[in-house]
Amino acid sequence: MNRDYRITAEKNNIAIDRIKGDDLSKFPIEHARLRSIWYMIFVTTAGVTGYGWALEAETHVAVPLVMQFLIGTAATGIFNICGTFLVDLHPDCPSAVSALLNLLRCSLSASGLAVLQIIENHIGIGWCFTLFSGIAVTTIPLLFVQRIHGMKWRVNDSQKDGSEKKCPGSEAPQNAQEPFHCSAKETKEEV
Repeated sequence: MNRDYRITAEKNNIAIDRIKGDDLSKFPIEHARLRSIWYMIFVTTAGVTGYGWALEAETHVAVPLVMQFLIGTAATGIFNICGTFLVDLHPDCPSAVSALLNLLRCSLSASGLAVLQIIENHIGIGWCFTLFSGIAVTTIPLLFVQRIHGMKWRVNDSQKDGSEKKCPGSEAPQNAQEPFHCSAKETKEEV
């Protein structure tokens, strides 16, 4: 990811400031972060498809294990790229963004597992995993749209607000009251 960031900065004649950080409002972070995701998507989808057909053909146990390794390595790269990209887009609330990404990822995984056996029973394990790969491939156009229009959307969004967005709940309430303190004397009188 650092290499992609550096290459994108060089292409756009932007100096990288490692001490203060870079102004991402003028940096095409979409191009930097999504630059190498395509290879990992290809490896993941090919690995998932190959895994399903290896199970269907009842190959040697090493074949599905190699496919699992490839899937796990590439999927971890995809999750890291997406997580870093989302944190870059929302630097004021990185923990909330990471939590939301994990919630979505786990929900989709649970949904996939819930229907896995049903789909496998109807179309077979090879076609089941091919279907899952096909679903993953359908998200690629969304990445292209984000890469093409993302910076324009960020600039328009910041111009509408006139200020940086804050994460909901990140600021203290304006009229916060002091916490309730109960002394031992008050407690005895109420009893």
